[in-house]
Amino acid sequence: MKKPLILFLLIFSTLFLFSHEIPQPVKNLKPIKTIKGKLPTSTRPVPDYEFLIEPTDLMTTYYDYMPGSYNGIPVQIQPPISQPNGYEAGGVYTVYHARQTTNSNKRLYFSYIDADGNLIETSPISHDIWAGYGSIDIDPVTADAFVVWHQSDGESY
Repeated sequence: MKKPLILFLLIFSTLFLFSHEIPQPVKNLKPIKTIKGKLPTSTRPVPDYEFLIEPTDLMTTYYDYMPGSYNGIPVQIQPPISQPNGYEAGGVYTVYHARQTTNSNKRLYFSYIDADGNLIETSPISHDIWAGYGSIDIDPVTADAFVVWHQSDGESY
């Protein structure tokens, strides 16, 4: 009987020694001061902006869910000139999901818009398999785009 009692007291005292490391609830809560009322719209400055290039329709899609990708917005701007051949570049590449019809699979598409704002090309990248989110980067020397995405080759996607 002594052995279990001593063991119990030893465990209890050990727990008591380390109990200060257990977070305790804060008792001294203070209310946050808030300003009541409405901010008048006349005190807000009008933003100074303008569209240099009008918005462009890339394609009609029936899949408008979470534009972008895991690592941000997949839009990249080319350098003004590609280096090995000196071709003019300066366009914008973008990668996105789309469905051409309501019954088709979600596929990965890319679009290229030149430096003047003209839509040059919109094409599917992935096969007719449900593709995952894509990311894009530009080769600084050749100004070519690199696109990566994930997809399941089986029926498990």
